[in-house]
Amino acid sequence: MGGATTDRYNTHQRILTLHNHKRQILHPYFHHIHAAANQINHQPNRDLRLFINNSNHSTWRSLTFMHPSTFEFDTIIMELDLKNRLKSDLDSFFIAKHYYHRLGRVCKRSFLFYGASSTSKSSLVAAKPYYKNTVRE
Repeated sequence: MGGATTDRYNTHQRILTLHNHKRQILHPYFHHIHAAANQINHQPNRDLRLFINNSNHSTWRSLTFMHPSTFEFDTIIMELDLKNRLKSDLDSFFIAKHYYHRLGRVCKRSFLFYGASSTSKSSLVAAKPYYKNTVRE
């Protein structure tokens, strides 16, 4: 084990080199991380969380996503064809989570909503996480 000092944050850094015992240490560690992630992913009725980057851009904090109304795609008024295409896209994306995991990629999907004010853009954004919980994996 060796030590080094970094000037930028005035913190100490330790480097641990594993030559002969790498598998002995990393295999149980990764097994534990995988088991903990599976446990978190299969918790029923988990709170939805919003993650916000603080103004100093170095720390993140989370808030419980609470909204007084329930958001469902059925309550959002939009063209039926567009709504069905959006639901189909979300279905295939959420179901493909295992594919992304196998590739070692982050499961991420972005949408750009635009239009006049009061056209349910915010409601549609809020409906996405609730819709995710209804899709069977």
